[in-house]
Amino acid sequence: MLTLIHDRVAAIDPKTARPASMRDRRKVHELLMERSLTEVETILDWAYGNPRWISWLVDGTMVERYFAQVSLDMRTKRARGPQHSGSHAAAAELTPVHDPDRPVAVSSGLAWRVPVYGGGILSIALCQAHLDGETKQAECPVCAYDRRNQASHAIGLEKTDRAEDKESHEEAKA
Repeated sequence: MLTLIHDRVAAIDPKTARPASMRDRRKVHELLMERSLTEVETILDWAYGNPRWISWLVDGTMVERYFAQVSLDMRTKRARGPQHSGSHAAAAELTPVHDPDRPVAVSSGLAWRVPVYGGGILSIALCQAHLDGETKQAECPVCAYDRRNQASHAIGLEKTDRAEDKESHEEAKA
């Protein structure tokens, strides 16, 4: 599996191809414990043919992280069937328009309905990781996409910290 990922990435852009790390091996192993090898290969073959996913699936860790999204995207596009070139109005209705200046409300495990700029373009998993503070702010792709998102970075952690502080303060009073 890791050889397949490496070969596909090297064929697209040799500069981004790198050898698999132990973390990549562990993540691919976790993925293969949940899914069959043929299912993973089928979905990866589709993803590497789709320009949207090529830049995201560069190693085993990223494949495991975005596998559910890629799988859903593939199934959605296959369910729609081939696009017929009938009327332009029908094609316009199927194409979502994302305004990068308009925030999209995103909820995560720690935060509820926080506006994220570019949330319609970026993946939901990235936006949720941004709200939960899973990466440092300097490395966060959501913060890098739009500086206005920096104010909401790790907002979910801040809310839980405030709630814990309030509970400990009330316990100390009692």
